Amino acid sequence: MKKAELLKLGLEEETAQKVIVLHGKSTEEKKAALEKATTDLAGALAETETVQAQLADANKAIAKFEKMDVEGIKAATAEYKEKFEAAEKESVEKIAALKMNHKIDEGLNKAAVVNIKAVRALLNYDDIILDDKGELVGLNKQVEALKESDPNQFTPDKDIPKIITDTKNKPVIGDKMTDSIMKGAGLSHK
Repeated sequence: MKKAELLKLGLEEETAQKVIVLHGKSTEEKKAALEKATTDLAGALAETETVQAQLADANKAIAKFEKMDVEGIKAATAEYKEKFEAAEKESVEKIAALKMNHKIDEGLNKAAVVNIKAVRALLNYDDIILDDKGELVGLNKQVEALKESDPNQFTPDKDIPKIITDTKNKPVIGDKMTDSIMKGAGLSHK
């Protein structure tokens, strides 16, 4: 959607600008929802791959059991149990990391971060934890500190400045300013 299209439809300049701003916000919200769905899908795919690998290991172990004696089976069972527990622990850790990363991205989106990757590089992850309720602890404090130290990383809460589009070929700055600039540059004025 472009401003020119809205103006052709008969909207006033100010109304068209407001529609463009609202459209931009709506687009960002949809973008954030798409990123969340992508992260959720990646988590589900990672979990599926882990389960498939465990199933393949179990099938290999079963094939070995057919040829083993009782003592060999006991040893293999203990070994398989250890591998399964390690794989399960690794899977739980990966899912927890995905959830935490998703929550951090969600928190940065809510904080109106301009460049999430740049701000993520500035975060101290040791001070951010995911509590039992699934809420992040420590992120807001770091975001507030970054807003103070690097405000350019955040979208301002101010209204977007109005863009001058129709000057009818007249200088926007003013004739005196233009004359001074031209004189300082050693150029003649037409």
